[in-house]
Amino acid sequence: MVHLSHEHHHTLRVHLHKLTNVPPLVATTDGNDTHKWGGGKRDPYVVFTLYVNDDNEENIEHTSAAVPRTLNPTWSPPAVFDFSVTQAKALRLYVTIHDYLNGDSVLASTLIDVDAVESCCETPYRLSPQIPQRQAKCHIWLSFESICPSTNQTPDERSRWEYQQRLDTDGEWEVVDEAGDHAVHAGWRVDQDYGDGDGWAYAVSMEGPWNLHSATFRRRRWVCEEEANNADT
Repeated sequence: MVHLSHEHHHTLRVHLHKLTNVPPLVATTDGNDTHKWGGGKRDPYVVFTLYVNDDNEENIEHTSAAVPRTLNPTWSPPAVFDFSVTQAKALRLYVTIHDYLNGDSVLASTLIDVDAVESCCETPYRLSPQIPQRQAKCHIWLSFESICPSTNQTPDERSRWEYQQRLDTDGEWEVVDEAGDHAVHAGWRVDQDYGDGDGWAYAVSMEGPWNLHSATFRRRRWVCEEEANNADT
């Protein structure tokens, strides 16, 4: 489950994967058939609004990019949206259709309880129709993760922390003798203590923050080792 702390700053990260069965264009009330302009398709995009209190007075909103001429849009890689909050009651997901002929219109929406969703699991959510017409069941595929402050630092914050760590540990380092003829180069290997089981760390941009959850960018740490040269082998 996704649990946001009510005492510390957290980031709720929402991954938008796809929509299915977006309501199509239909004939207008004056009898003009809009199918001939768009083939019955839409230019859908999603508006996310996070309610941060019971009064819904301090909402946080993000909008996805539109996917043109489709009723089953896919965002690949998934679109990612971060909500910086200290507490959250519910996430209101609006599926808003951008129609060049008739202007923007809300076709479907749903209300999701943040505390009840599965973390890092792509899940379909049923959308309630907002237009008076028959249609197939519309769903939105989302995944969520809650990022704690330790993995939610800016590059400047991480740099200051790393600099302080170096100051705190300067007295603990010792200079060792250079490797002699008895040592041979053992080659490079992936640092298994960094990242996931394969050594990968992930982020939505090259600036980080880096974590263990799959995202657009990834990196691994490599180390070079030397080993003793055994004259008997």
